[in-house]
Amino acid sequence: MDTDLPYREAELYAQEYESPIYRGDMLKDKVFWKKVAEQQPSSVLELACGYGRILSTFKEHGSLKVVGLDSSLSMLEMGRERYPDIQFVKGDMRCFDLDSKFELIFFAFNSFLHLLTYEDLASCFQSIQSHLAVKIHHLSKHGITASKNLIW
Repeated sequence: MDTDLPYREAELYAQEYESPIYRGDMLKDKVFWKKVAEQQPSSVLELACGYGRILSTFKEHGSLKVVGLDSSLSMLEMGRERYPDIQFVKGDMRCFDLDSKFELIFFAFNSFLHLLTYEDLASCFQSIQSHLAVKIHHLSKHGITASKNLIW
């Protein structure tokens, strides 16, 4: 079974996470990120951003520099189409250099769980540390979806 398929196929991913099955969880997720966005960090980076569903909340609440990093071209293309005012960058969250600093760097939903080894974790957090404008803020909200909700 190809477990990476939903991440390579943005339309499939969007259909899944925008479906009625997930709508309740996704609305709760958006409420959480809306509260974070209301703090109006001037610069935001989301790792494993997908097509920008969460990032759009930050743009709507006045963050000036909103950037998403993802390894999936399909996700990035969909993000650029849906949210042209957000910068989408192809990259690996385990090791990235954007030559920029951010007030807030975060993972959403289960993205953090894609870091499978201690080396992946260490490398990712080194990259995060080098990109934080203030060495305080890092936010990770993630969860594991019950297998009964998965359809792929």
